[in-house]
This record gives sequence, structure tokens and C-alpha cells, in this order.
Amino acid sequence: MTIATASVDQNTIRRRGTGLRAYDPDKVFKGYTLFTPLTGKGEVYLLNLEGEVVHQWNLPYSPGLYAYLLPNGNLFYNGKTLDIPAHFPLWAAFKGGVVLEADPKGNIIWEYKHPDHHHDGRRLRNGNTILLAIEKIPQSLIPRIKGGVAGTEADGDIYADVLALPEEFTRLRQWKKALKQRDSVVAFVFDVAAGIANSKEFYIEKYARFATPVAA
Repeated sequence: MTIATASVDQNTIRRRGTGLRAYDPDKVFKGYTLFTPLTGKGEVYLLNLEGEVVHQWNLPYSPGLYAYLLPNGNLFYNGKTLDIPAHFPLWAAFKGGVVLEADPKGNIIWEYKHPDHHHDGRRLRNGNTILLAIEKIPQSLIPRIKGGVAGTEADGDIYADVLALPEEFTRLRQWKKALKQRDSVVAFVFDVAAGIANSKEFYIEKYARFATPVAA
């Protein structure tokens, strides 16, 4: 049953429960909502504004954590694997482990696993895929990092977010490796870790040659 009201009760306690709890048809953004229960086993639902399930996928992985509809109608899904050991106690709460593309019938037509993947991965407009992952910060860099709480490291290690590329994207991986080895990039990483920030003028001067000239 559709709940259509002129205004939505802003008291969240009175809106508690499951199913469609509020619907203002004059103000709501028209479209569909992609939804999966955080504690589910891989059920993904496409809901209309009336809260009705118009499509459903049943995938072999629980959510880990985001999913998107691709322009071709397929589902790009970040899943959580159970066969990868934890890096640290809280890792299990937000780890991923697998990204996949499934057609509307739920058939998996592309899948990639990465032991350090977490939260999100994206299919880029050029067809490549990029993942959010973690990796250990080199021990030589750790003493230069400011902030944090001493003693909260995972067995003496600190992890940082990185962008990971599937092995099949050889040229992208070569570009990433070459970029990381540039002297300017290495110096920038150490400066950030040491709390040294360049001035605004530094970046204006450094990147001005890439800017499009503005007509007077």
C-alpha cells in the first residue's frame, strides 16, 4: 500500500519500521532505488517510489559495500568474500574482496577478486575497472606520520588506501607504477606524511602551464 502524504513527518522515531515509511510524490526525486540489506547474503533489490520491488538479483556474495547500475543495464557489485584472512580485527567489518558484473538475470559475466579490496570499486567510462584497497605503509615512513593514537597500530603496521587495478589492465598498471616512481611523487608523499604542505602559489606555478588560457 502506497503512503502518499502532503508532508513527511520529520520525527525519525515515528518513522521507524521496515518498508515504505514516507512518500511525498510532489517533492521526491523521480527514479529507482538500488538497495541491498547490509547483513544479507547477496540479495539486491531495485525499488520504485512506491516501495515495490521491480527487479531482484541473487548474488553469491554478501554486500561489501556498494553497487551501481551500469549504462548497459547490468549490475556492478562489490561483494564480501569469506576466504581471505583479516589484516586486523576491524578488517572484517568493511572488507570486500570481489567485484563483479551481473546481467539482469543474475548471470555473472565478469568477476575479479583482490585480497585487499574494501568498500568500493568502479567501472570507468572507458571500460576499465578501478578498486579501493589498502596496503601497508613502509616502516621507514611510519615515524614521520603525525597524528593518530600510539599503540593502536596493527602489529606495528599502519595501512593506507590505494587504488588497485585488475591484472588484465596491463597498460594502466604500467602507468601507475611509473607514476609512483617519479621523484616529484615520492617527494610529495613524504612531505604529506611529515605534515609539510606546499603553498597555494606552489601549485599555481607548477600547473599553470596545463591551464586553458582565459581571454581578457
